[in-house]
Order: sequence, then structure tokens, then C-alpha cells
Amino acid sequence: MGRGLFRRIAQFRYLGYALLALGFAAADEFEGRGYAIWLLVLGIAWPACLHACAKLSAGNGNGLRVLQAFENLAGSLCAALFQFPVVQFMALLVSLVSGNIAQGGLKRMPEALLAAGVGWLVGDWGRVMLGMDPYFEATGLSDLIGYTHLLLFTSLISAAGYERSVQMHRARSQLAQESTRLRAFSGRVAKYVDPGLAQRLLEHTEQHLPHRRVWISACFVDLVEFTRMTSRFPAEAVCETLNLFLGRVSALAKSQGGRMDKFLGDGVLITFGDLADLAGRECAGRCPTRNEIATALLCFAGRLPSLMDEINRDLDQRALPIELQVRMGGASGYCTVGDFGEGERLDYTVIGPAINLASRLEALAPAGTLLMDEATHKLADHKMHRSHWDTRPVKGFSEALSLWLVS
Repeated sequence: MGRGLFRRIAQFRYLGYALLALGFAAADEFEGRGYAIWLLVLGIAWPACLHACAKLSAGNGNGLRVLQAFENLAGSLCAALFQFPVVQFMALLVSLVSGNIAQGGLKRMPEALLAAGVGWLVGDWGRVMLGMDPYFEATGLSDLIGYTHLLLFTSLISAAGYERSVQMHRARSQLAQESTRLRAFSGRVAKYVDPGLAQRLLEHTEQHLPHRRVWISACFVDLVEFTRMTSRFPAEAVCETLNLFLGRVSALAKSQGGRMDKFLGDGVLITFGDLADLAGRECAGRCPTRNEIATALLCFAGRLPSLMDEINRDLDQRALPIELQVRMGGASGYCTVGDFGEGERLDYTVIGPAINLASRLEALAPAGTLLMDEATHKLADHKMHRSHWDTRPVKGFSEALSLWLVS
């Protein structure tokens, strides 16, 4: 239980020992007046000694535990030496056990009873060896004091148990509220992260996802002349249109095994193959091949025109006089994938020549087409019609590149 509860029961210890001493003072004793005086002295001095020792061992849980065990042993030893009456012995035992429960819970009860039993055996043996024969005869008053003692400490234990249950109930309620709040927060944050990446983050407990050099296919998708269209329509219509486009394209990319890496205004960067080897193995126990990665890009590009027709029909039904058209750039190659950034802000992304090339090709592509590099063209097994578009230099690349068009 808590420290506050333990301190409260420790304070009741003074009263407990005082009641015990009063019980003996109220008993009729024969041939034992000197013993009774010693018991009165111990009943007053013992709690003060314990309190001082507890302060000296403050913050040391093991020290308090040893102190408690010694108190159990010494208390029952005295009870055996001086032959406590039954009521007074039970009052002492309840006081000792309540202190153990307050400090360490019910699991300390066997430990307390064991120490008390050992103390009683040692005390009884010592009484025989020393030839001590004290005799205290209980009176009505001493029994009344003993029963009051028992009632007080059993009530205290019950109150402690009730307080413990209230604290646990309050803690469970707070935990449930915090869990609900965190679930709502994580659900909201998950919408800012690609679903495939979110799953990998759940599977990996590392603080950072490792940097890897992997073969990927990248696709930039951009809305044709959307910036100019935004100046002719209200902000609400622009936002609704863009949200519809980004949501549908993101869903299509996910269905084809792609990852939505970034929203770039009215465009998106989609990568294929950069999550396959991060956790587990895809595709029946193996990573996808380069051909499968490039084919996934072409499958995505092949389904995008029909998706754009659906989006335009939805816009027409919503009375938004906007017709969207896209152009795409695709490229394949080795890139570096992982977490970039430091401190409180990280971004899982891809950097490399294939990303730069896909961006350049998207800017060159005619409306409604995919312009891709030769590596993607040769690797992809998709049966879409492709034609050689041009061999030309591209900004940022030293050699002329052979480019292929899917329309």
C-alpha cells in the first residue's frame, strides 16, 4: 500500500503498544510485579525506537522490511517470555500483522506469522532455560482493553483495504480514460502516416527505423494545371476536390502495394518496394523482385485513368464544375530508405536518383500519360502499350536518357 497509509498505521502503533501496556496494568498479577513494570516501559519505549529506526532507513524498502521482521520476532518473543494472556497476545499479533500488511500487502502476512512463530518458540525456550514463571491473570478491564485493541486494529486493516480498493478503482478509471484518449489520438495520428508504414512502426520497437539501400520504383502523380484552376473556385470547393483526389489515389496506391510517401500540394509521391524487407517477408515468404516492383507501378498507372473518370463523375454529382487530369513520372533504382531527422521530428522517406528522376519526368510528361525511364520499362511485365518517347538529357543527370511513354 501507499507510504501515507503505512505512516498512518505506524502512528497507530504508539496507541497499540500503549493499549497493550494498559491491559497489563489492569491485570491482576501474581509474583510478577517487576515483569509488569518492564512491560510498561517497553510498551512506551519500543514504538519510539521503531519510529527512529524507520526515519534512519527512510527510502530503503529492504531496511523497513528487516525492521518489521525484527519487530514481529521480538514482540512474540516477549509474549512467550512473559506469558501474555490470550487476549493481550492476540492484540499484539494483530498489531504486528497489520503493520506488515500496511507496508507490503497481504503477501507479507505469511512472513509476519513465520517471524512471530519463531519468536514465540525462542521466547518459550528462553523462559524455560531462565526459569522465568510470570503469571498474569486477566480481569474484566484488561480484557475490555484487549478487545478494544483488537477492534481498533481490525477496523484499521478494513479501512486500509477499503482505501486500497478505492485507489485501485480510481487508477483503473484513469487508465481507461487515458487508454481511450490515446486510442483516439493514435487513430488521428495514423491518418497522417501511410497505412503500410504505420503497420511497420507497430511491428518495430526500435526508436528509429533502420536506413536501408533498396531497389524501388517511384511514381510522381500531379494534377494538370490545378494551381490555375484554384484561382477560379472558392476555397471550399478546392479543398473538397483535392481531398477527394488524394483519398482515392492513396487507396489505389495501397491496393497495388505502394506507399504514399508524400502529399506535395496537388501531387503525390508513391513508392513501391521500400517496405517489403522491413518487417517479415511479403509475397509468400520472399521479397518482391525488381520485375514485380516495376509491374506494381505500371498496374497503378494503368488503373489511374479509370479512377480519374470516377472522381470526375463524383465532382459532377457534387455540382463542382472541375475536371481533373493527371500526368505521371516513373523511375526505378537503388535508393536510401529510413528515418531522417533528429530530436522530436522524424520523417520516413526515400532519397536517391530514382526519386529525382521521377520528379523530372513528371514535369515533362504530357497530360494523361506516364513517362518512365528505361529501367522501369524493361523490368515491368505489364502488358500496357508503351512507346519510345525520346532520348534526351534530363536536368541533374549527365547522360541522355531513353524515355518511354504509357498513354
